[in-house]
Amino acid sequence: MLTPYVTYNNQIGVRLSFVVKDEPIRHEHSLQLISYKNYNVKAHRNPSFRLKKGLGAGNEALISWKYMPEDWREMFCVKFGNPVVEHNPLEEHFSIDARAQLFYSKYPLIDGTFMGIEAQFQATINASVIQALAKLKKARETQHKRLGNSTRGLWPGLISDLKAFNEVLVTKYEAVKHTLPTSERRLREDLKGFENLNYEYYIDGRQRNQNAKKVSTEKHLAMLESLLRKNNNYNNEQIAEFYNTAADALGWKLIDASTVANHRKKLGLFITSGNRGETVFNNTISMQNKRSAPTVSMVYWTIDGWDAELLYQREETNSKGHKVITYHNRLTVVVVLDPVAGIKYPIGYAIGTHETPELITEALRNAANHTAQLFGGRHRVFQLQSDRYAIKTLSPIYEAMSAYYTPAKVKNSKAKVIEPYFKHLNTLAQKYYPSNWSGFGIKARKENQPNEDYANKVRHSFPDEQSCREQIMQLIEMERANKREAYLQRWEALPVEDRQPLSNWEYLYLFGKTHTHTNRLQGEGLTPTLLGETRCYDTFDSRFREYAYMDWAIKYDPDNLDNVLVLNAKCDGNKKVVEIIGTHKFELQQKYIQPMALYDRKDGDTLQLSNVNRFNKELKASVMDRMENTQKILDGVFAEAPQLNDTLTKMVLCDSTGQHKDMRNRNRAISTQVKELPIQNSIEDYEIMDDDVRSNY
Repeated sequence: MLTPYVTYNNQIGVRLSFVVKDEPIRHEHSLQLISYKNYNVKAHRNPSFRLKKGLGAGNEALISWKYMPEDWREMFCVKFGNPVVEHNPLEEHFSIDARAQLFYSKYPLIDGTFMGIEAQFQATINASVIQALAKLKKARETQHKRLGNSTRGLWPGLISDLKAFNEVLVTKYEAVKHTLPTSERRLREDLKGFENLNYEYYIDGRQRNQNAKKVSTEKHLAMLESLLRKNNNYNNEQIAEFYNTAADALGWKLIDASTVANHRKKLGLFITSGNRGETVFNNTISMQNKRSAPTVSMVYWTIDGWDAELLYQREETNSKGHKVITYHNRLTVVVVLDPVAGIKYPIGYAIGTHETPELITEALRNAANHTAQLFGGRHRVFQLQSDRYAIKTLSPIYEAMSAYYTPAKVKNSKAKVIEPYFKHLNTLAQKYYPSNWSGFGIKARKENQPNEDYANKVRHSFPDEQSCREQIMQLIEMERANKREAYLQRWEALPVEDRQPLSNWEYLYLFGKTHTHTNRLQGEGLTPTLLGETRCYDTFDSRFREYAYMDWAIKYDPDNLDNVLVLNAKCDGNKKVVEIIGTHKFELQQKYIQPMALYDRKDGDTLQLSNVNRFNKELKASVMDRMENTQKILDGVFAEAPQLNDTLTKMVLCDSTGQHKDMRNRNRAISTQVKELPIQNSIEDYEIMDDDVRSNY
C-alpha cells in the first residue's frame, strides 16, 4: 500500500489524497477528514499548514505533519503508524546507489531477458543497504578498537539497526523494504558474497550468466544447437542426455535439462524451422506485413466458409433402419466479403450443409447478381483473395471474377480479415436467435457460452433445416440493408475507368446451368426444352448460321431464360452432352413470338418483323457478295490457265452468259422493291411453319 508520508525539505509531509474526502482525488484509504474546498481555505489562512503545493499527477500537494491538528495526527498514527522515528545510524552511510540501479537495468539474464522493474528496484535497495551496513560495521569496529574494547558484541546492535531501517526506507525514501537476513551467520554470508560478486550477488544464481559457461565455446553451442534443431523435437531431458554422452567423451562440462531449456529460448530464431517446420517459422518469427482496409467498394473481395452457430433438427435413419432426430446439426455459409474500411459488406453468400466447390461457385454467382441489384449491371471485382481449398477446380472462376486473383500462400495460418466478420455474424445470431444459438466456438471462454442444460431442454423447438437457412438469410440481408447506402457511396468514389463490368455471356459461361442435350440450328432457331418447356432462341449475329452443322451445348440461368449461351460440343447418339469444346460461343436471345393473325397484332410486332426482314436481306446480300468475289477469283484462275477453257470444270463453274451476275442483280432488284412496301400491310411476311423439324431436347 502507498504510504501517506513523504519527507520533503527535511520535514515530514502527508499526501493530500489521504486527507480529503472528494471522490475524484481521494485515495482509496483516505481518512476523509476535510473537503478540498475547506483545505484550500485552511491553507490560505495558515500557509505553514501546506508543506508543498501540488504540481499535477504524481506530484501531489503535501500537508505539514507538524502543523496538522493533533486529532488528525492521532488517527494517522493508528492507521498508518508514527512517521516520526528516532535517528537510525545506518542513515549516515546510506544512499540509493545509482550505479547499482544502472547495473540491474542492463544486466542480461541467462535466457536473454532482463530483470523486471520491481526486481531491479529491490536489488538496488538491497545492494545499497548492504553497503551501508558494511560501512557502519567498519566504523563501529574502528571505534571499539580505538577505545580498546572487544568487537564481539557488535552484531546485536547492527541487526537491530538493520531491522529498524526498513521504517526509514518506507517513510523517508519512499522505497521498498530491504530483504536482507536478520541472523548474524547469514548477514556475514551476505557481506562476504557482496564483497566477492559485487552487484551480481543479488541476482538469482540460476539466472546469472555464469551458468551459461557450461556451454561456452562454439563447439559446445554447435552441438547443443544441432540437437535442438532436430525434427524429432526431443524434450530437454533427452537433449541433455545426448549432449552429455558426447561431452563426457570430450571432457566437456555436463549440462542438465534447465540449461537446455534456457538455450531453447535463446536459440528460437535458429532452431524453429528445424524442430517445428517452415510454416511455424513463417507465421511466428518471420516479419509480417500490416495491411489497411480498401478505401472504395469493389476493389478487394475475400471468400471463406463459416459454420453458422445456429442449430437445427433433422430426421435421419440410423444403421438399424430406425428413424432418429438429431439436434446438433449446423449449416455452412460461404461468404464473399468486401472489407471496405468501416463497412465490411457481404456482397455474396451461399448456404449449404458443408463447404464444396459448388457452394463457393454459388456464393460468387450470388455476388455477381447482387452487383447488378446495386449498380444496375453485373460487375467483377478488381482483386479476389481466397484460401487454397479446391484451387485447381475454382481458379478459372476466381480468375474470371476478378482482374487479379491472389490466392493465400500455402499453409498460411495468419488471421484472415473475414474471421472477425464471422464473429460479428455470430454475435447477431446470438442476439436475434437465442433459442437455437450454439455458442462462440470451442476456444471461447466457458462463462460466455450458452447454458447446455437449457439448450437440451428446448432442443425440440429447434427449427428445421429450411427455417435455419431463412434465419441465416435474414441475418445477411439485414447486414446488406444496414450498410447498402454507405457501400454505394464508396462505389461512387471508384473511378469509372477502374470498374470491372461482367457481360451477360461471361456470367452465363461461369455460372450458367448446362442443358443435358445438345441442339442444332433450325430455320426457326435453337429449340431446347428448358425447365419442362420448349423454347426458341436465335441471334442476329450472321456468323452463327455458318455453323449450322455444329452441335451446341446450352448454358442458361434458371432464374432468367431470356438469354442463353451456346458452345460447340460433342454428343453421343442420343444427343446427350459428352464434352463441351467451347471454341465457338454465341449468346442467343429468346425468339420474339409473332401472332399468325393480323387481327392479333400489337405494338412492337412490326418492329420485330422489320428487324428479321432486314437481317435476312443483309444475310442474302452477304452471300451474293461472296459468290461474286468467288467468281472473280475463278475468272482470274481461268485467265491465267488457258488450258482449262475447254474443260468440263470451266463449263460447270461459269457459262458464257455469266449467269451468276444476273442472279446477283435480280436479287438486289427484289430487295429494293421489298423495301418500298409498307410493312403494316404486308401479308407475305407471314409463314406457317412445321415446328416438328427434328426432335427437341
